[in-house]
Amino acid sequence: MEVILLSRIAKLGQMGEIVSVKPGFARNYLLPKKLALRVSEANKKLYESQKQQLAAVADQQRQDAETAAKKLEGLVCTMLRQAADSGALFGSVSKRDIQKTLAEHAFALNVEQIELSKPIKLVGIYEVTVRLHPDVARTITLVVANSAEQADALRNPPAAKTKAAAVAESPADVEADNPEQAA
Repeated sequence: MEVILLSRIAKLGQMGEIVSVKPGFARNYLLPKKLALRVSEANKKLYESQKQQLAAVADQQRQDAETAAKKLEGLVCTMLRQAADSGALFGSVSKRDIQKTLAEHAFALNVEQIELSKPIKLVGIYEVTVRLHPDVARTITLVVANSAEQADALRNPPAAKTKAAAVAESPADVEADNPEQAA
């Protein structure tokens, strides 16, 4: 079935393009959500008459997404979950769990806007992409930990000794720290 797209749809096409899709996708998704029109002479004229209006709405949606994306920039969310000593979670962290965590940070998102290739099953730090608009996506940092202390340790790993610190420490200081080795 051929349809005229009324907005940009990721992996399908731009606004105004005539694309061929499976009939079920058009009937069950595109047409009920008013994302497309069936191709006919009357609908082509209707699209042309509404083209400016649709472009203005699309521009406004993109600007709203950009505004929300600025708020998401650099966001670090912490999720506390029960885990084994090996770091394996008892259960997993899914898109819905991430949505609830973002809602606690005052971000109302749909589950479909969160891109997660597979559920998170280990303790650690993860980068999760949030697609606010087909053209606007931001990455947030998700810290999954067993406790608040572990989350802090994951966010701020203990600083290893730098070369400058090792050079500044003289052999006399080392001997004072380890009297057994000095003898």
